[in-house]
Amino acid sequence: MNATWVRAFTRAARAATLSAAVVIVSFTVGAPAAPAANGTAAASAKCAARDGLHFICGIDSPEDLVQVGQTSWVLTSGMGPHGGMYLLKADRGLWKQVFPGVAVPEKLDSTRFSSCSGPPDAAHVSMLGLAIRPTPAAPQVAGMTAAYMLYGVDAGRNAIEVFKVHLQPTPSFGGGPAVVPPPRLTWIGCVMLPAGTHARGVTATRNGTIFASVPARPGMTMAEAFTGKPTGAVYEWKPGNTAFHELKGTELPGDSGVEISNDDQTLFVVAAGSMQVDAFSIADPSHPLRVAHLQGFHPDGLHWDGKDLVTAGMRAGGSKPACLSEANGHAADCHAGYVAARIDPMTMSATVFSKSGPNPAYGDISLALPVAHHIWYGSLRSDRLAYRSM
Repeated sequence: MNATWVRAFTRAARAATLSAAVVIVSFTVGAPAAPAANGTAAASAKCAARDGLHFICGIDSPEDLVQVGQTSWVLTSGMGPHGGMYLLKADRGLWKQVFPGVAVPEKLDSTRFSSCSGPPDAAHVSMLGLAIRPTPAAPQVAGMTAAYMLYGVDAGRNAIEVFKVHLQPTPSFGGGPAVVPPPRLTWIGCVMLPAGTHARGVTATRNGTIFASVPARPGMTMAEAFTGKPTGAVYEWKPGNTAFHELKGTELPGDSGVEISNDDQTLFVVAAGSMQVDAFSIADPSHPLRVAHLQGFHPDGLHWDGKDLVTAGMRAGGSKPACLSEANGHAADCHAGYVAARIDPMTMSATVFSKSGPNPAYGDISLALPVAHHIWYGSLRSDRLAYRSM
């Protein structure tokens, strides 16, 4: 395997710690990839920790993050003009951009994705929401699941991109944790979203049914969502279908993050405008089964952390609706502070686990994901990724 240079941020020599100092290290992937941009002393100074947050700079608008199984590997989306997907080693602070690029081979599954014209134009990839699910009958290697499907919202061509993800863990000597090399990704297809819709989140069943959340349906705006109007909806695509269709009953004020239960029976959908998360039966989504009412912040992303759901978003009040509206374009000065909470999926009770006031170095927070003894924070508009110790 060929090595590729990436940035490393290390707080100390110990393997499980992180820092904002820039170090260049070797980082291998299953196929050769283009080198990451070179770090400089000036860039390092601009990347200094602030108000409790440390930063990994150079990642373009990391809107969403997903952990690969129970490993310390994390995939991060990038929705900026130089976006795509990044691979992060969360217990080392190493990262590299993997998609688009030769690190991710492209092998269209034309049977499964017959309406997909081919891979996206690398110059226009802009990734937002991500989702990862074990494949049916996924092999277990060294005690861990070794095969996954990855789904990503590509705003560049208004599609859901689909990937296979493979892990090759190796049992360690002496009974310690398995050694897990970087996951191997392969792009296998896409499903185009309906004209006039712009998805924010995505999830899927193990058999490949895809759900995409759209905050504002055609003719509606996010500004209306903050008045309580049901602007958004979840759209569903099943294998064999030629297009997505709206899932009636899931119309909420600003449908954003979306997740699915492990048994593929329940869909959890963020309503950013009304500050809640609704649970729907996939068999009958005509009305919510139960609702988590959140306090003081507009949730955005949604993912599992163990048996709980985790979400985060900017604090409510002040200029919040203006910050989140399309007209404002997620202005860089929307530093409203954030709140992150855990949600019990059965009772829908919410517990705050992280919060902060405005941080001039990092705003528009979209997600908080605990991985490798740190909390990682996504952002709708930033040139860096943020984290703090748990």
